[in-house]
This record gives sequence, C-alpha cells and structure tokens, in this order.
Amino acid sequence: MVYLSPRDYHRVHSPVTGTIRKVHSMPGDYYPVNAIGLRHVPNLFVRNRRVAIFVDTPAGQVAVVMVVAIVVGRITVTGIDAWDVPIGTHELSLHVARGDELGIFHLGSTAVVLFERGCFDRWLSAEGPIRFGAPLVAGSPA
Repeated sequence: MVYLSPRDYHRVHSPVTGTIRKVHSMPGDYYPVNAIGLRHVPNLFVRNRRVAIFVDTPAGQVAVVMVVAIVVGRITVTGIDAWDVPIGTHELSLHVARGDELGIFHLGSTAVVLFERGCFDRWLSAEGPIRFGAPLVAGSPA
C-alpha cells in the first residue's frame, strides 16, 4: 500500500512492463485513507471507491488498485478517455513499460499493488515514502 498525502505526487506509475488488459471501476464511499480511517473504518479498502488496473506480464498478473479518499473527486486512467473512470469493467490492450503512467488521483489517496505469486523475488521498498523511479521489488518482469 502506498499512501499519498495532499503534499505528494498524485500520479500512479506501472511497477512492471506488460499489457493492461482490464480496468475495473467500482463504486464506494469516500472515507479518509489515513491512520484514523484505517483504525475506525472496517474493510476500508473494499468500502471506498476504487479502480483496479490489471497488467499482464510473462510472470503473472499485477493489479494496481487506486483507492479514493475523502475529497478525492475522481480518478483518470491511461487508455480510458473520460473525465472520471466510468463504473464497470473496461477491456483494453495497452502496452506499458515499467514507470509509465497508469492513472492520476485528482487530489490524492492510496494505491495498493498486488502481485501474483512468482512475479518477484523480494521487496526492495521499505515502509514510508517512495520516490519516482525507485524499484519496489527485485526480480519483477522487465
């Protein structure tokens, strides 16, 4: 999970090279995604509005889930020409390289990154701020 505070950069980039096959936009609430929200809102990450971006790689599928928070009005995603990602499933075939922009929070919130077993060897990133271009994992698909 990568938390974006209002002072942070609000663009989300692909952790891997692959092909975006599907984007799934889900309705939900707009609870704060901070320490207080995590403590007091059960199942926060499945209750808030979210957009899941699925990237297929030779080693397996990677999902980047953009989770909105209070005052985040919208999310835009590369490959979907809309002011906000419409609710529902959107089929794509869009090649992305590691580091390419996947989406933008129009203020900020949290990105949850899920890797299928075998997609990487070990985490390189520790808890805390992540700088653009810093690797998250070792042994991930090119």
